[in-house]
Order: sequence, then C-alpha cells, then structure tokens
Amino acid sequence: MDRDPGARNVTPIILGQAVSLLGDYIALLALPLFVLELTGSALDLGLTMASETLPTLLFGFAVGVALDRISLKRALIAADVARMVAFAALAIAAGSGSARPWMAFLVAFLAGSMTVTFDAGFQAWMPSLVGDGKLVTINTRLQFIRTAAWALGPALAGLIVTVGGGFIVAFTVNAVTFGVSALFVLVLTEISPRALSSGGDPWWPAFTEGIRYLRHEARLRAATVAATAGNVLFVPMEALLVLFARDRLGLATGTLIGVFFAGHAVVGALGVTLAPRVIAAIGLGRVFVLGLASLGGGFFALAAMSGAISGLAGPLTAVLASIPAGISVAGVSMMNVAFT
Repeated sequence: MDRDPGARNVTPIILGQAVSLLGDYIALLALPLFVLELTGSALDLGLTMASETLPTLLFGFAVGVALDRISLKRALIAADVARMVAFAALAIAAGSGSARPWMAFLVAFLAGSMTVTFDAGFQAWMPSLVGDGKLVTINTRLQFIRTAAWALGPALAGLIVTVGGGFIVAFTVNAVTFGVSALFVLVLTEISPRALSSGGDPWWPAFTEGIRYLRHEARLRAATVAATAGNVLFVPMEALLVLFARDRLGLATGTLIGVFFAGHAVVGALGVTLAPRVIAAIGLGRVFVLGLASLGGGFFALAAMSGAISGLAGPLTAVLASIPAGISVAGVSMMNVAFT
C-alpha cells in the first residue's frame, strides 16, 4: 500500500511548472520585442502589457469564486491549451508575415486571462494533490523554479530571436511549453476529493460577500491595494524596459536585452531570499513601504545612471543596468512574499 499517495504527484508538478514557467518568461521578453519590431511604438508596447495586466484587475477576485464550482483539472488543462493555441497562432502569423499589432494585444490579453486562471486554480488544487504537509516544501521548490525560469527565460528568448530562428521559433517554443504543461496536469490525480460549491451557492452572492469582507478588513484591504498597485505598475514598466534598453542603454540586440532581463531577475531574487528576515525585523507594514520605495528608487537610479553606462561595452552595460533594475524587482518580490 502506498504510504504517501501524494508523492506520485510531486514530479509532474515540479516538471510541469518548470516547463510552463519557462514559457511564461520567454514570452515576457519575446512579446514586447515582437511588438517593438512590428511598430517601434512605445504606445503599442504599453498597450501590449496593459492587455496582459488587465485580466488581473478584471478577473482577479472573480476567478477564485468561479473555480470553486468547476473541476480544477479541466480548468487548468483548458488554460494551458488556450495559451498553446494563442502562441501557435502568433507563430504562424509571424512566419507568414501577416502579424498585426492587434494580434499581439489579443494574445497578451488571452495569455494574461489564462495565467490568472491557472495560477489561482493550481494553488487551490495543491492541497488535494500533495496534502497539507508537503505544501511548504513544494512551494519552496516552485519559487526556486520560478526564479530560475525568470533568469533563463528572457536570456533564452533573446538568443532565439537574435540567432535561433526569430519570433516564429520563440512563439513555437512558447506554445510547446504550454502543451507540455497540459500533459503533466493530465497525469495528476487527487489524493483527497475536493469539495465543489453546490448549485445552491450561486456565484454572484459568494463574490459580493468576498468583496464585502475585503472592504471591512482594513489591514487586508490595505495589503491588497498595495500589492495590486505594485504589480500593476511593475508589469508595464518591465515591458517599457525593452524600449529603454534599446534606445537609452544602447543594447542593440535581443541577446543583450535578454542578458539585462536575466541579470535583473537574478538580483531581484534577493527580494524573495531576504523577505522573511526583513519581515521579521521590521514587520509587514514597513515591508510594503520598503518594497514600494525599492520599486520606484531602483527605476529612478536606472534612469539617472543610463547616460553614464550607455557608452560602455554592451555586455558591461547590461550587467551594470541589471543592478538598479534588480532592486526594483526585489521590492516587488518582498511585497508579494509579505502579502502571501
């Protein structure tokens, strides 16, 4: 008899998420680079990332209530398949020369919507897959994988776009990662049944009850607003960094921009590493303030030093610019750790 029935789910969870997260972070750089090549417009670049961020604002609260009423396995597979099809279609459009900016906006919106669905559903499903006793261990491994994917994904995207076949290959790789993730989800089996909300508990009353609870809990409300504001500001800034790296830092190739993104992801990982100690030392409230200050201060320092480092050798410029940008990432990471 299997003494630990959840053990069989650990490997598919880790491998599936490793592949899926790598796809996420390849898209983090490939999609903005694609829009920049199509139009060269900062406005279009901002619209692309706004399209990806908007689902968090539109569906962030509602999706959890909806997922309580359906099979999480089917929802996660559907989310992966939708992202796979979206990026495969974009790869075909890029290869045929028929791509238009609105296609990038649509793919960004769909990918953002499905990512919100997948992330919320996956976290809700985890206790049924591995049991409560393994959650901390699994989440620690997944956070390490996320950090590694964040460092490797943009660098890989830059290499693919520059010397590995261009955007058609980058988006094809992206599509494949989500297909592989769906296959890993397919083999997962629950070790304890997950209770679904019955038809007698309608979606809208449950949703409004959650909003009312949030509105009346001052500390939770403040934390939610702070975390949301930090992330909503940060995601568009990450996209605009592609334009900034090319025009202000003089990083002329996707490979160098990928090095810059990978570098500031590595520096930003310090935020996750240091967050528990900082929280213990100064408390949750001050961590939010520190995180927001780091977010703004890092980007301000990057802008201030850009003139001095832009004339250096490309790899050196990318590495030096990674430090202040990484401080901004670390600030967001600390806020996210404190919030969760």
